[in-house]
Amino acid sequence: FDKEYSLGVEKKTFSKEDLEKAQIQENKIIKEIENLEEKYGVDGTVAIEAVVRNSNVQKMFRNNLIAEYGCKCMICGIENIELLVASHIKPAKDCNVHEKINNNNGLLLCANHDKLFDRYLITFKFDTGEIEVSNKVSQSDKEKLGINKSIKKKKKIFQVKMLEE
Repeated sequence: FDKEYSLGVEKKTFSKEDLEKAQIQENKIIKEIENLEEKYGVDGTVAIEAVVRNSNVQKMFRNNLIAEYGCKCMICGIENIELLVASHIKPAKDCNVHEKINNNNGLLLCANHDKLFDRYLITFKFDTGEIEVSNKVSQSDKEKLGINKSIKKKKKIFQVKMLEE
């Protein structure tokens, strides 16, 4: 085999301008790589600081909800404890420790309904307990998720005042 043929390279003559353009392009690529390394590190990761929820407080909150409302999703009734999430009504980041474990600040939901609630795609009217669904959720998805206007939570859940700070 001819070395140049096996590499798929034909003999070609490049002008000085072609070589300069190629060098400029190569320098741009090298600069982009250096910027990415600086931003994300050589291995493509970046160190961040984060506040992590105290898992003991979250476990206590979840156990309190299970004890009071039973081990099932408050919307669809799924009973598999591995699929249930204790979801805060008032976001945990805005709560003191007492509010974080207060049953009146929580709903026990399956993972699907928890995600909808956290993303403000579903909520409940506090005066009637009726579910409200965002228009961002299609009719098809509502059906697949078992969401309909007949879903209603006990008013008690929404009418008891949260503990004062």
